[in-house]
Amino acid sequence: MIRNWCLHGLTIFAVLISASVLPAQDEKKKESDAAAETKEDKSEKPKEKEEEKKPEKKELKLSGVFVSDDVTEIILRPEAWASLKVKEAIAHGTQVGSEDVILQLETEDIDRKIEDLRRSQYAASLSLKLAQEELEFADKTFPMDRKITERTRQHAKEDLEYYLKVTLPNSKESAAQSLQNSKYRLEYVNEELEQLTKMYEEDDLTEETEEIILLRAKRDVEEMKQFVERSEERTKRTLAVDIPRQKEQTEEKTQKTLLETEKSLASQEINMRRKQHDLDQQQITFDRAQEQLEELVQDRNLLTVTAPTEGIVYYGQASRGKWAQVATMDKALRPGGSVSANQVIMSIVNPGPVSLLIDVPEDKLKDLAVGLEGHVVPTAFPDVKIFAKVSSISLVPISPGTFDGKVTLTLKQRPDRLMPGMTANFVVKLKDEKKE
Repeated sequence: MIRNWCLHGLTIFAVLISASVLPAQDEKKKESDAAAETKEDKSEKPKEKEEEKKPEKKELKLSGVFVSDDVTEIILRPEAWASLKVKEAIAHGTQVGSEDVILQLETEDIDRKIEDLRRSQYAASLSLKLAQEELEFADKTFPMDRKITERTRQHAKEDLEYYLKVTLPNSKESAAQSLQNSKYRLEYVNEELEQLTKMYEEDDLTEETEEIILLRAKRDVEEMKQFVERSEERTKRTLAVDIPRQKEQTEEKTQKTLLETEKSLASQEINMRRKQHDLDQQQITFDRAQEQLEELVQDRNLLTVTAPTEGIVYYGQASRGKWAQVATMDKALRPGGSVSANQVIMSIVNPGPVSLLIDVPEDKLKDLAVGLEGHVVPTAFPDVKIFAKVSSISLVPISPGTFDGKVTLTLKQRPDRLMPGMTANFVVKLKDEKKE
């Protein structure tokens, strides 16, 4: 029992001693750790000062697009033909050689149009030739026609003058003479009746015979008296009505003839001018149709498009290195599709020498200058660095806050698979401004 008590007492004593020793050890440990930290701080401070003295290297990174320096645009510029329907087109991204067919358009309609126009031109050439012959004939007969017309006019004047001087007076005189002759005949029959009457009174003829002869003579006298009366009326009308009317008609006819001759002369002149004008107009129409035919033939040759140079086919037109029209042109260039004239349908791109077009923010202009060197990192090849330098910077912005820049590459370091339209970053090391 006494042994157990002693052991219990020793255990309590040991616990008390350890409790008093542990806090002291912790304090010493803390003090030693603090001292160590103080030494480390003292050793690190000089290093930090040394690092602050070294200039920090800053980078300027600008995005851009690779562009070829050798691009040939394919543009159809037909003069007369508007329908540009696609028959077959080479695929986007195809490598082609010079004179390879890259686009074939439908030609059936234009071939039919050319054939119809050729037939029409043949008929028009015959009509034109006929018009030329008619004009030449009219030119030769025109002096003759004028001479005939002028002679007709002169004859009309002479006929009127003759009528007034000769025919009209003769008509009046003839009417008066006819009346006078009738009166003379009346006198003759009267004298004959008187002579018969005297003779029958003296001779021995029978009374019956005398009566018959005298009766006939008396009837002749009566008939002649009536004839004279009618002649007087007829002469009176002739002088008062018929001759004046005839004179009026003759003068009017002559005047009409003169007017007709004047009109004929003017018409002949106008007709010559009209024939010349018609011929000129036919010639103009023929020439325009011929010009259209020649333009159609030239346009027909445009419908089979060959590559003017070797390279890679890109659909559409690049805008600052970006080929945004590929999807639209791919749809248009399918069989049965249509393309428009005077627009870039395809581009033949030489993937050889390339440059990088970069977008330069306005606030970064101060960090760039022509001739500044850097390197280009293609997006497709992030481990590749191509040495390059700034070759140009636009004077005016291409969009609000953005300017256009061009970077020339060192071609020997360019990967073979680097193609126009791919993207990259242009990286420039900037110097510390404070040190400067």
